[in-house]
Amino acid sequence: MVRQESGNKQAYAGTFTHPMCGPAEIPIELKILTETQGSWTVYVDLSGAISQKGQPEQISIRREGKNIIFKTVRTVGNVKMEGQEMENGMLVGSLTQDGNPGGKFQLQRIPKAAAPRVARFEEDEASPQDWEPRVIKTETHLGEVIRVKDIEQGTEQGEGAAETKGQLSQYGAVEAAPAQDVKAPSQSRVGPVVLIGAIFVPVVIFTITFIFSCTSIRYFHWALSYTILAIILGCIIYDPNVRKLHHDFQSPMGRIFKVIQVTNLFAWLMGAVDGYGNYIVNFKPYYDIERLAHYPAVDPSVFSGNMYMDAGQIDFFYNSKLDLTRTAGFKSQDIYCVAPIVGPTSQVVNGAFAKQDNYDFWAVGINCCSGHSSDYQCGEFSNVNANKGLRLMRDDLKSYFRLAVEEAQAQYGIQARTPVFVYFMESPQEEIDTYLHNGYMELFHAFFGLIALQTCIVGLASSCYIYNSAV
Repeated sequence: MVRQESGNKQAYAGTFTHPMCGPAEIPIELKILTETQGSWTVYVDLSGAISQKGQPEQISIRREGKNIIFKTVRTVGNVKMEGQEMENGMLVGSLTQDGNPGGKFQLQRIPKAAAPRVARFEEDEASPQDWEPRVIKTETHLGEVIRVKDIEQGTEQGEGAAETKGQLSQYGAVEAAPAQDVKAPSQSRVGPVVLIGAIFVPVVIFTITFIFSCTSIRYFHWALSYTILAIILGCIIYDPNVRKLHHDFQSPMGRIFKVIQVTNLFAWLMGAVDGYGNYIVNFKPYYDIERLAHYPAVDPSVFSGNMYMDAGQIDFFYNSKLDLTRTAGFKSQDIYCVAPIVGPTSQVVNGAFAKQDNYDFWAVGINCCSGHSSDYQCGEFSNVNANKGLRLMRDDLKSYFRLAVEEAQAQYGIQARTPVFVYFMESPQEEIDTYLHNGYMELFHAFFGLIALQTCIVGLASSCYIYNSAV
């Protein structure tokens, strides 16, 4: 036997907005069975489209003074509606999911006379599963309800059912729909805040990862740097928002969060790889040189290299020069060129500097000589004011330059007991500052390049996943 509500059982109908669904209003029916239990039926499917078939779910009910709280009993994705009952019988308040605010609801009590909209239940059963929802469609004209159709019973009511129609209009019944299923505008499921976050969150991750991979933090506190990188990676992999939407990949929100997770991983990887490369090329040489000694007034024809193994900058005697008649080059894809540095007291015999007992100071360069003749043209080789050396800090290059020096030793019959490799120039400090400048410019270019790339990715994902779902 089917009967209407009795006792303290009440039914409400109306709409609500969800913090993760934007401003779209979603139809809902709510039943109060006891003081602490009830159920509601939401007329929307997993893709965000309004559905004729509702999704019933058990809820718990709690009253705190004038407030009444409805809450789902699931373990993940808990939804809570908290509000008050107005004098006209309406329930109004706010909606949250997992503590995230942003939703609202407005429900109108359904009088017993408005049975077509009210869920029914068997007399001897009180569980929510036994309620039988009946969906109503209404047609309006100039804001007035002109036709009410009971989908379940296949009956229609015209203008004679003015009382029922007016009640439906008040509590937000679903407007008349075409014959086919009505699709909610899927783009409303992903608001502008989510899209902006999808663009800039990966950029922030890249920037933080890049900074901890190459700057002074990496150089002086490498353990802290690696720890921070590991924490960031763990937060990306176990992002609670993505895990919460893991089983909702078919909805626009679920798919856009998947795009965010993939691009976050990409940003972390690029920040770590690009940051490490920038560290090796720019930041590490800068900090290495800054920590080494600066030696003034060094005569390269008199002193030996083992006296200056901790040198970062060397100021040679004024008028020290490159001996361009004893240069050499070693080729291994690139050509590694070397030229000995001689002091101002070196004598010139037959157009060439006299041979010294030992050559320990060598100017270096890459791809600036042929390697077959004395045609060294690296750096400031022709600058008459150049008489200083900036230490070569790239350990991966030193072995190639040593091979070039060994070629020079064999070719010219000279000795280089403890070779020290430098870039021969006029102002080493400017070159040192260039290391730091180039390092931060690399970050600057990568930062804005990633913003442009991420904007294109999010725009493409929005077009494919969101707007196409409305077709």
